[in-house]
Amino acid sequence: SRRQVRTISSPLGVNLSDDTGSRETCITSDRAPRRSEQWHVDTEVVNDPKLERHTRRQFSAAEKRRLLSEYDNLPRGEKGAWLRREGLYGAQLANWRKTLKEQGEQGLEPNSGGRKPKDPRERRIEDLERENARLQKRLHSAEECLSLQKSC
Repeated sequence: SRRQVRTISSPLGVNLSDDTGSRETCITSDRAPRRSEQWHVDTEVVNDPKLERHTRRQFSAAEKRRLLSEYDNLPRGEKGAWLRREGLYGAQLANWRKTLKEQGEQGLEPNSGGRKPKDPRERRIEDLERENARLQKRLHSAEECLSLQKSC
C-alpha cells in the first residue's frame, strides 16, 4: 500500500528535518512518527520583510538644502512627480523652508528625538515625593490599627 505524505509548513518560519536532511516536515497519514525517528528543529528564523519595523529617514542640513534647491529649480509640472520619486511631501519642504528662514542653518540639523533628560534635582524631588506619599500611607494604616486596638 502507498502512503500519502503531507507537508506541513510552520507559520513561525521554523523548519523540521528528519535524519535524511530534508528541509520539510513530512507526516504520513497512516501512522504517527515512531520514537526511533529523530526530528531536529532548525533554529534559523527567516524575517519577513513585511513585519520589519520601519524607521524614519533623517536628513542632514546639507541634504535638506540640496532637496530644497532641486525642488525650486524644477518646472511647475514636474514637482509632484519629483516629490513622489523622492518619497517626500510638500509640507515637509514647507516646514524646512520655514525653519531655515526662522532659525537659519542650525534649525535644519536633525533633532535628537525623545524626551529631554530631567534635571537631577527634579528627579530627586519626585523620588522624595513618592517616598513621602508611601510613608504617609503607612502612617495612616498604623493609626487606624491603633484606633481599632484602643476601641477593643
